[in-house]
Amino acid sequence: VLLDGFIRKFVLCPECENPETELLVSTKRSTISQGCKACGYHSPLESNHKLVTFILKNPPNLNPAVQGSSLTEGKRSKRSKRPNGDTNGDTSQVDDQNESLEASVNENSKNGDDDEGHEWQADVSEEAVRARMQDLTEGAKNMTINDDLEKREKDRMDIFYE
Repeated sequence: VLLDGFIRKFVLCPECENPETELLVSTKRSTISQGCKACGYHSPLESNHKLVTFILKNPPNLNPAVQGSSLTEGKRSKRSKRPNGDTNGDTSQVDDQNESLEASVNENSKNGDDDEGHEWQADVSEEAVRARMQDLTEGAKNMTINDDLEKREKDRMDIFYE
């Protein structure tokens, strides 16, 4: 019950009820406002709540957006590094494969073999445009004019349920 109350007051947006809120602390005005990233709704939080008064007395001093990767870098990456700077596992084989793949791609692009003789453009001559328009009108006729139009409406609706 206590956790549900916390989630309702501090995590969920009061407008759209999505958990996309951000708490904005203003130490100058001694207020905390709640901004929703999903719907854009902003509202101040109750200043008489114990958590709000604690946050105002002890404001956060780190801005996660400015801090960058040091906050996201966990203990896992520190443990996986060896004293000589290498990481756990052998990545030299993967590096060799990546280098050989890059070399083959660069070689193909230098030789001009990457398109393999395919022409990747549409013919824009008047005759080709007329032929494409004719194909489109034939297709539209086939979709609209068929034997189903002669059936009763109930029979046509039953086609979807068969």
